[in-house]
Amino acid sequence: MNQWWDQWAELGEMFGSLILTFGVLSVILVAKQESLGLNTNLKRRLFLGLSVPCVVIIGLIAAKGFGGHGQINPAITLMVGAIKGHFQEAPAIIGFQLIGAIGAALLFLACAAFVGQWSKLNTMFKFNNQGVIKTTGMEFFGNMFWLIPISAFVVALLKGDINFYELAITAAIGKIVLVGAFEEFGAANFNAQIWFGKMIVTAVSQKGKITLKEFSSEMSGLVMTMAIGIAFGYVAQPFFNR
Repeated sequence: MNQWWDQWAELGEMFGSLILTFGVLSVILVAKQESLGLNTNLKRRLFLGLSVPCVVIIGLIAAKGFGGHGQINPAITLMVGAIKGHFQEAPAIIGFQLIGAIGAALLFLACAAFVGQWSKLNTMFKFNNQGVIKTTGMEFFGNMFWLIPISAFVVALLKGDINFYELAITAAIGKIVLVGAFEEFGAANFNAQIWFGKMIVTAVSQKGKITLKEFSSEMSGLVMTMAIGIAFGYVAQPFFNR
């Protein structure tokens, strides 16, 4: 895509992001249901470790199937821009990824009300109050595990050395590692539009009540995720230009 706008690419990213975000929000809701037997940390990690990667693959395939790039992650979009040496496509792609996240959050809220889970959302979805230093640190180390291998595979994909489905499998494996190692710190926040969808659901369920500490913590994690994506893109750029 040489132009900044490509109808099908942006719509594909939007639908893929909608499916990904709605899927992960639903997985989080199920994981919080102690009545289903997910009442221990180990059981919850096993459930999330198996379900989140499946949602990631479905979202990636959906995005590609609808004509998108199959990025469905603003950090990956920024990484691709850094690798290519320009970001003219990134605003439109990220914008539609976030539109997909908004649609997913609204759909999730409607479904939660329909199945009688609305009253429980305020205990299941809460703002991050870990603090800026801890949140930033976890996002940094988590993204190191996640984006180092992904950046290598993105370069290989852009050069035509591998196909999209090999990248999708790698992304799913990366999510398994993230969920297994960082689940209690909010592993889903390693994806910006999932973070955005969670913020909408949390803001609604908590009636907009957020402290300065919580807001700063949430934003610091998001900024770190995006910054790591750009940084790894520039690190990988020489390998793309060989």
